[in-house]
Amino acid sequence: MKIIKIIYLLVLLLSILSCKRYNLEENQGNNELTAQATKINKQEAQKILNSKVNLASFSEPGKFNISIPDNYISTVTVYEQGNIDLKFGKIDFETLKDVIAIDLTSALLPRERLCSQSVYIVKEENLNLVTIAEIKKQIVKENHIYFEDSNSIIYGENFTVIHYEYDSTSKSYIIYNGEVDHFAKFPEKENLALHMLKNGKNLLKKDFKKNPFNSWEEYVLNTPQAEIYLFKSIFNKLDKEMKAFLDINQSVSPRSEGNYDYVTFYRTNDEMDFTYLNFLNAVKTNALENFTIPEKISSDFDNIFFSSRYSLSNKYSFTQIDNLTDLKITDSGYNNRVFEKLICNVQYEGKSFYLVTNEVSDLTRDFYIKMFNYYSKNKTLDIPALKK
Repeated sequence: MKIIKIIYLLVLLLSILSCKRYNLEENQGNNELTAQATKINKQEAQKILNSKVNLASFSEPGKFNISIPDNYISTVTVYEQGNIDLKFGKIDFETLKDVIAIDLTSALLPRERLCSQSVYIVKEENLNLVTIAEIKKQIVKENHIYFEDSNSIIYGENFTVIHYEYDSTSKSYIIYNGEVDHFAKFPEKENLALHMLKNGKNLLKKDFKKNPFNSWEEYVLNTPQAEIYLFKSIFNKLDKEMKAFLDINQSVSPRSEGNYDYVTFYRTNDEMDFTYLNFLNAVKTNALENFTIPEKISSDFDNIFFSSRYSLSNKYSFTQIDNLTDLKITDSGYNNRVFEKLICNVQYEGKSFYLVTNEVSDLTRDFYIKMFNYYSKNKTLDIPALKK
């Protein structure tokens, strides 16, 4: 009797496990997420795929016309026949001439190894060369699929993302291929994979309109959690410096897990604050010839606020945005190259600090403005409502 019960329990256990296993044949094209080894569900996937993004057109006449996130950097490479070893469906890249490859990178974190994203463009008039079923047979070597629909798949330990479409205008296959970096240390890799898939699904979107992000909260809700996590980890280090360690005229530039720095945090006193405000007033009133930096103020102050080449021959302009100054420096010593830095005052228990960007561009400016102003008011990047 005991043997029969054991056999019954084993059969029951096996049947339960088999229900949880993802069946490749039964789930083809169902747009469903597997329950295996992932926290993602279908509703969460659609939420991310429909989340807010501003796009920009990226094109080369007669070759391609795609849409990418407007804060992305793109690099184009044209591979000659035999120089690229890829195969999707019946398309063998190694046999093709002039395969266009576009590498995409977020301008916020261009050097961090969070993921790789590429778009391949192949001229071809045959509309029946690629299917997800064929891609699965070729590439997916394991029963480890997180997401699948009629032209997309996310699979594997590295959360590889493949999405393809046919562009009838250019008569080309547009194939997106992305992969989360295996060694990247951050939570929610599934979240990043779905944001990558969103990039793939937007490639041929043409009817987009730009809607500015109105707050840091909006950026947090619509940006991959891996990117937000990286900035939070940096600002968590600033908290300790602000509350305990940083003395007057000292600065710190915390490094990310990838060993890069993005911001400088500098502590000042009343005299330094007064000098900085006098400088801004001199710029505003076109009276820079009457402005001088007091000798007792250190060169570190000069470097952080005015660039390392402060000179009356330079041209300065600024815009005030809440608690932040957007300072532009046209440096005559560098062929009138324009340097830009965002400077945000942070007050904490009677102490004065300044957050300063190490790099900023048209692609990243608004993100930093919203992030700096939120931090200066809340002393954290966390949003309480999202923790509930």
